[in-house]
Amino acid sequence: MPDKERILPMVLWGLHAPNHCVSSLLLTEDQHTIVTGCQDGQLCLWNLDEDLKVITPRALLFGHLAGVTCLGRANPLRDHPYVVSCDENGQMCLWDISDGRCVEFRQHPYVHTEMHYYKCPYGSADEGWLLCSGCYSDVLILDALTLKVLGSLASKDAPNWMATISVLRCTRTLEDIVVGVSVAGLLKVWNLSTVLNNIQDSEPVFEKESMAVDGLDAQAVAFCTYTQSTLLLVCSHIWKVLSLENFCARCCMPRTADGPWTGGDFLAANKVLVWTSRGQGYIYKLPDRCFSALIRLSPFTRSTYIHADNNLIPPVKHILIDRVDRALVRHTPVLRYAEGRTEPFHKLLLRGDSEGRVDTWLIPDVLVPKHDGSVQKLPVTSSGSLRQAFEGTASDAVAAETARSAPGAEHAEERTALVYAVPHGLLACGYSDGCILVYPAAAMALTHFLKGARDIGPGHYALQGHGGAVSCLLYPHEAARRYDSRWLLSGAADFSVRLWDVLSQELLCAFHPHAGSVTQLLLPPDNCHETVLRCVCSVASDHSVALLSLTERRPLLLASRHAFPVQAVRWRAADDLLLVCCSDGSLYVWQMDSG
Repeated sequence: MPDKERILPMVLWGLHAPNHCVSSLLLTEDQHTIVTGCQDGQLCLWNLDEDLKVITPRALLFGHLAGVTCLGRANPLRDHPYVVSCDENGQMCLWDISDGRCVEFRQHPYVHTEMHYYKCPYGSADEGWLLCSGCYSDVLILDALTLKVLGSLASKDAPNWMATISVLRCTRTLEDIVVGVSVAGLLKVWNLSTVLNNIQDSEPVFEKESMAVDGLDAQAVAFCTYTQSTLLLVCSHIWKVLSLENFCARCCMPRTADGPWTGGDFLAANKVLVWTSRGQGYIYKLPDRCFSALIRLSPFTRSTYIHADNNLIPPVKHILIDRVDRALVRHTPVLRYAEGRTEPFHKLLLRGDSEGRVDTWLIPDVLVPKHDGSVQKLPVTSSGSLRQAFEGTASDAVAAETARSAPGAEHAEERTALVYAVPHGLLACGYSDGCILVYPAAAMALTHFLKGARDIGPGHYALQGHGGAVSCLLYPHEAARRYDSRWLLSGAADFSVRLWDVLSQELLCAFHPHAGSVTQLLLPPDNCHETVLRCVCSVASDHSVALLSLTERRPLLLASRHAFPVQAVRWRAADDLLLVCCSDGSLYVWQMDSG
């Protein structure tokens, strides 16, 4: 690639940590790296020291444009620490977490919510599959390194979305099976020994068994590797231990006052760990009869059995969220259980929350109850957050100096929008009082990173005109060369969209089509009509969408009959149509030339 076309990305952070509302979480095989995905699409790598006492954020990985739905291991070998991530748009990325590189990228029409790595018994050391479930029927099989779809595990009986799946590797029978529970509550079993031949013949693999297990709203299913004869099925209202022989329930426990169950796993042959939507964890010791006699429960006697069984040991409660911090958590925490495959074989419970914090609990093999019979509480082993990391990177004096030399430091208002005009090397910052400050990006970078360079200089200027907070900025030339490189667009809370010349500092035009704050500025795709290609699309809080001609300096279309907030805008250029999707699920289709 010629030097003049080379793009060098740069990320500049302010004094405050970025938002990181954890939506998925994973611990590597060596238990040294924690990977979290957030609702904004970023991944964060955290170092976990050998003593399990310190968690430190190491890197932020950018690649997704939507919330991360799930994470999965792609190769268990230590010399290739690969992790796969998937987002709400179906985009998948393969990451080398040793250096943060995106090794592979693929766009799928499928949105995965769960991924399990499966080592192919007949392939090379690096060959493996990803068994995935999500917002589609049954189970997909992907190549773990190329992310290509290889085949599927299909259903003859009532195909449906899988709420949760698990891969069972039974050493007694030498069979590998996949157990899944559909959103309708049906438990399905697939035999993986027949998958290889079917994949080569491009044929789906159908289930071996299918039965109803009262698994509505299933959250997780786990295989007991200690006995290889039981399954843990966690639903939001109840969890059960099932016999792997005939999938009958051996014991069960309904939800507690701390909220619905959201996951669980086996700690030992006679112990299970389950957790709730509020971040509370419980350890249950299973009754002895779980392993001696099979207990059959009917819907009419199940509640009686739950309350009458005296062999169920009271749970040991974990403090996952301190009472002081509980009010800060805005979304359901994400919890995962991980067990070490090498010495010292740590058993860890991990939790990530909406504040960008990760906590771990080391679960001992022996839990000693209190003398008074009260619930034992397990303290947090280690904790780390992005906020703590940002606050600890510089002293107060350095932070104060950075704040004084930062763009807009003399401007007391909050920065609300930012855009970079690459051809001119200008950085435009919008503020809550309607002012737009434009800086030479190189001078700003020197001010931040070089000692002694404390003055940005006379090159910065202000664009005044908005009467409310600047909500969005757009430099259209960066996305499409058909737009003038001097143009800068801004939308604000004063209901207006303004077109600026960033070199002459002149206001070229002001549009006032909306009756609410402008929330988005979008560009039409390249295959639209010539008239539309000279426009910009604006979205406002009054549920309206407008097409604004930048050459004719007038609105071409105002779509304002939407009853609910606009969630997405799409284009059907061949038919000259504008499609508007609203938050209630409704879709409006507008003719762009006639309105």
